[in-house]
Amino acid sequence: MMQRSYHEEGRYRVLLKGVDGNSSEKRETFCRHISEKYHVSFSLMENILDRCPIVLKKNLTLRKAEGLARTLKQYGGQISVEERREPLPIHLEFQKSVPRLLALESSQFRKTQGGTWSVTGRVKNIGDAPVHDVWVLIQLFENPETLLTFEEVPIVLNPLPAGEASPFRALFDADIVVRQISVAFKNSAGVPLSTEDRRKMREWAEVEMMDEGQHVSTLLSPLADGGPQTLDVIEPQEELSVEQQEDSLGNQCPCPADMPASKQEKSAEDTLVSALEGPPSFSETKVTGDRFSGPSFAAPLGLEETESEIKGAATEQDTLPDEALESLRIRNRDIGVFQEATKLLNEIDRRIDQKEEPDLPSFPWMEQFRNAIRRCELEPCDPFFAWFQANKKDGRFDSNLHSLVTILAHARFDQAGEEGKGLENTKRVVPVIMRSNLSLDEIPPLEATQHFPAESWRHFFYKAISRLHLIGRDIAARDTWDASELERLIQVIPHMSGRTSRRAVRWMSQLVPDVLTIDFSNTPVMIGENLFRVATRLGVVTPQFDTYQDVSSMGYAKIQSFAKEAFPQDPVKLEDPMTSLGMNGGTEGHCTPTQPRCEGCLFEGFCPRLHIPPIRA
Repeated sequence: MMQRSYHEEGRYRVLLKGVDGNSSEKRETFCRHISEKYHVSFSLMENILDRCPIVLKKNLTLRKAEGLARTLKQYGGQISVEERREPLPIHLEFQKSVPRLLALESSQFRKTQGGTWSVTGRVKNIGDAPVHDVWVLIQLFENPETLLTFEEVPIVLNPLPAGEASPFRALFDADIVVRQISVAFKNSAGVPLSTEDRRKMREWAEVEMMDEGQHVSTLLSPLADGGPQTLDVIEPQEELSVEQQEDSLGNQCPCPADMPASKQEKSAEDTLVSALEGPPSFSETKVTGDRFSGPSFAAPLGLEETESEIKGAATEQDTLPDEALESLRIRNRDIGVFQEATKLLNEIDRRIDQKEEPDLPSFPWMEQFRNAIRRCELEPCDPFFAWFQANKKDGRFDSNLHSLVTILAHARFDQAGEEGKGLENTKRVVPVIMRSNLSLDEIPPLEATQHFPAESWRHFFYKAISRLHLIGRDIAARDTWDASELERLIQVIPHMSGRTSRRAVRWMSQLVPDVLTIDFSNTPVMIGENLFRVATRLGVVTPQFDTYQDVSSMGYAKIQSFAKEAFPQDPVKLEDPMTSLGMNGGTEGHCTPTQPRCEGCLFEGFCPRLHIPPIRA
């Protein structure tokens, strides 16, 4: 997968869309906090909000863009980080037949550092009934007449319910130059499924923000997407058509040669956009109340206004027309806004560069908590762990690749609620899994799952074997991995969710440490209801105020900080024990919603037992 250096190109921008709630109280709080924290005038912040949506800064690295976004977001700003993308055509086939059963909502094409091509997308069932046995056929072309290779994969949700959407992904290991891609949908018998194209190409695509050092891998180039188009909005463009907005924002909409000269002149909005795109150049300026005092600055790209020119204009107020005076006032106001906004952004950039971080919370029972988690690791392991170690000791794995593919296969079989069946299926396929040119008939019968009958599950495994080998080889090619990067790579395998891929990574770290070293230090904890409940009882979060539904919520941030403080090199070490304790029912769950069973709990000796709801009669 891609290395961190790929993110350091300056192709990201930060948009301020407004403030959460958009009420006058929220706006006032946002402006006051920023004003007090960064010593910018309150009126400036109001002025900036009045211009939303506004591009605060562009041509940033991803690290700086996310740092700037996080800083403003913590005060209630509605922020997004976007990446400039270079589209490559992905053609959708079988669009003419009716009725159309499916709709292609998005598609992406990526190339990894090692030369592997990846095509991902999302398809929706637009019919009135479930669609069964949906497969994706993806073809790569050097040119429209030259087919390089093709791949067919099942979509993740099969059958696909009416009105629902499913992702898909195909991986190509050929080192080839691709100029065009085609996507088609069919069933396993080869019958085409008519599909509607609902993608919208976009120059800018929003990047999902995670914790410091964690980034979702969108970021492989070249790339093609579907999704709503995003424009470079600096301030509202009233009473302009879409074409005029694109022209005024400089989005490759050149003025026709026959356009009147008055139409070709730069407007005030065009000049401001040019200034914001250029690098600022000014000396330090003091802020007094709502006005600036200090040396004048040189504004780039047409906004220059020297001190002598301003003074000269001031002495001629009696002779200047009212329109000229108003234009000068507006121009000087925009210069001040740009100067203060740039000062704010530079101060935030400075803090990001210095990596200033808030102090982590401290808990008096932290060492007891660490010891409890460590004791949990020493308890009897799961059946697969014991089975794998026994086979490894007896030399039943032919190679490191065999052991890695076995772990990947078991993680894929080990679906939710299928623990016993998963291990049984793994035992059945391990003797044949490394055979070349393995046929479907050579795969033994498998146990069914909650979602697939036995024969379908066997057929899906047969289709996934080549992907298991490919990903296994990619993993074995490197001896050091970042855990999050490895999880994303494993999710290329069909029927690999976020949790199953995480289990695979943990097993690899514990079962084959001689094969590869995995760095978990920057891996975020997966937070669910069970883990959140245990964190609540421990006092890590307050349920009335801290939520955890997304990465920008306070509860999510507090739990990640707590995990990092507890185990800096492996924060996710606490994930499984805390999740198990929060289960409602069964032998593992202690921290139930209303009547926690504290006796025998891993944290019984030190847990403060906070936020337990009263028992209703």
